[in-house]
Parts: sequence; structure tokens; C-alpha cells
Amino acid sequence: MNEQDKKSSNPPTSKVITFERTILFIQTIIIILGFLVAYIELKDIQQTTSGNLALEIYKDIRSDRVFKNNPKIIEAIASGKGILKENGGNFEEEDLDNYLFRIS
Repeated sequence: MNEQDKKSSNPPTSKVITFERTILFIQTIIIILGFLVAYIELKDIQQTTSGNLALEIYKDIRSDRVFKNNPKIIEAIASGKGILKENGGNFEEEDLDNYLFRIS
């Protein structure tokens, strides 16, 4: 091979540098977009988890699944009746502590 054949088979250096810069720029944009998508997805997951936690706490307070007397205590509070036995209500201090612990 002569020198002209070698020169024609190698692309000019400036075109190679321009191509490499273009690829680097595209990679950078893709990485930035990837971080943006990851941030949005993590934010959505956080909101979903917070919502599920709030729903579970609400269910625990309102149902008798965890503490059997919680619905009855809520009903007594809503109706203005006494809560503790010492004040004419139907509940022990422990029942009220369980209810208050669960809502705090």
C-alpha cells in the first residue's frame, strides 16, 4: 500500500473528534434524563408509601383489628359520654392508653 491509500482509509482527525464529542454529549443528556426519571419515580414511590402508611394507621385506629376497644372509644368520644370507668364510662385506663398511643 502506498501513502495515499493509507491516508484515504483513515478519517480526518477533526471528524473523529467531532463524532466523539457528539457521542459524549448524547451520553450526558441520556444520563441527566435518567437521573430525572429516577427522581420522579422515587418521589412517586415515597408518596405512595406515605399514603399506604397513613391508610394503615387509619385502619388500625378505626378497626378492632389491633385494639378491640378503639371503635367503642371513638364512639364514646363522639357521643360525649364518659370514657373511663371512674368517670362513668366503660373503659380502663389501659384501653385509653392503647388508643392514644395508636393515634400519636
